[in-house]
Amino acid sequence: MPNEESAKLGYGKYDRVNKAVDSGTLDARDLVITRDTSEFIYIRDDLSQQVIRPRLRCFDDVFTALNELNNSADTYAGQFVCIKNESGEYEPYVVQQGTSIFEVQPIVQA
Repeated sequence: MPNEESAKLGYGKYDRVNKAVDSGTLDARDLVITRDTSEFIYIRDDLSQQVIRPRLRCFDDVFTALNELNNSADTYAGQFVCIKNESGEYEPYVVQQGTSIFEVQPIVQA
């Protein structure tokens, strides 16, 4: 049961957060700063996790971007992402809501 008057601050690898919640090391209203993905994770009252990403998400190709974006609970229409082109350079895209899934649309560069 979470302490009503305080919260813990954790620092560690992203893939260890679930185990810490399951073991009770982290509980509701705690905050984790991930050292490997530079994200903040807030543990909600129901022990679900709200990931706060302070930077653009970057992907190696459109297929990977679509797969990860459509399987992520925090994806939203209007979100900016970067995807590598054939030359290995990142290009900006905007996430659009399709009929049943999210899609990515390149941002036109002049």
